[in-house]
Amino acid sequence: MLSFVLLFVTTMACSILSQDSISFVDRMLEQSYGSKIRTFNVCPRELNASWLLRPPFTTNSGENASEVRGMFHYVFDLALNKCCAILNAGAKTRINFKTQALNRSQLHDLLLNDSVHLILPVQSDEDKTYKMILPFIKIFDSPGVVLIRRSNLTCDHSSWIKNREIWNAISSCLPIVALTILLSFVAGIFVWMMETKTNNEEFGRPFYRGIFDGFWWAFVTISTVGYGDKTPKSVIARLFAVGWIMIGVTICSLLVATLSKALTSVTVERFGVVAQMKVGATRDSIGLQKAVNLGANVRAFEDLNEAYNALINEKSIEGVMEEVFTTTEYIKKKNNPLFSVVHFFEEKHGYGVAFKNNPFWENSKLDKCMKDVVQFVVNDDKYAVMSKFVSKIEV
Repeated sequence: MLSFVLLFVTTMACSILSQDSISFVDRMLEQSYGSKIRTFNVCPRELNASWLLRPPFTTNSGENASEVRGMFHYVFDLALNKCCAILNAGAKTRINFKTQALNRSQLHDLLLNDSVHLILPVQSDEDKTYKMILPFIKIFDSPGVVLIRRSNLTCDHSSWIKNREIWNAISSCLPIVALTILLSFVAGIFVWMMETKTNNEEFGRPFYRGIFDGFWWAFVTISTVGYGDKTPKSVIARLFAVGWIMIGVTICSLLVATLSKALTSVTVERFGVVAQMKVGATRDSIGLQKAVNLGANVRAFEDLNEAYNALINEKSIEGVMEEVFTTTEYIKKKNNPLFSVVHFFEEKHGYGVAFKNNPFWENSKLDKCMKDVVQFVVNDDKYAVMSKFVSKIEV
């Protein structure tokens, strides 16, 4: 399921926002928020932001840790400057990413600082508010969360064990195969005894040749192939054939069902979250909420590094649940073969930017303008914008 989501993102993302799309945004804003409503002091010259490293939503350049990049920076900066240019007589607002929070709790604490105006990325299933108090702009709907588990085997060893399990599964069906052959011989003897006197051409003598003819007829009949090269002619033999056909259908069905079940149990692995399974998740995340709802034994971590360290090194948990894009980018960056994405839980959740209540953001025109631009940009080029930042992550 996870591979399908990633393939869907990649294939649909054939281009990013073009200049034509941005020009269309400009024309849309001019029509909705014309020059008659332009006023001063709607947007400040600068906004201070605190942020959490969550690729591909928020990333840094690597060379300069304070230089924030990512989908959220791209979309929000575009919306803010387009709206401020319309509503504030051409003025633009600079976003200063001053403080990087180590975890979500610290991100909330930083918002209490008088110099911080907004935090990102944050998760809220409400369209207008974050934590039912703070103004909120939703930028992207995440499709769900994934479960990560640890693999203790190398690829070669794992393949060898898989092949051995498949052979064991096939071997478990050998008794039924042997029973089928044995019953075919018995049925062949009976039909030969019934037909050899009246149908000597098809079930002839001596015994060693006739028993093979009987076995051939019985096996072809039980497998529902029915070549027709040998057919019983007497009434009693035909009645026996009817009963043998019924037995044959039952035995063949049993053989196919047993073989299918044995192979399926090996080749199709289901890694669900069962009750009391030890699962790690970052605090206040959708992964933690999902694990709790599934009845898992949840351990909360302050950041992803702690959770994955507990999974791989400490081995104190059995899996990690986190948002699908964030987890995928983290695994790509770590490039660790011990990580294994085993399950995808489809459940949409909104991610965006939360603001401190202040006179700046209480301007209803700016609030509506930005939400209109974000909605247009994300809905029109959602996967193109996401692909732009997914592909920039260095592995």
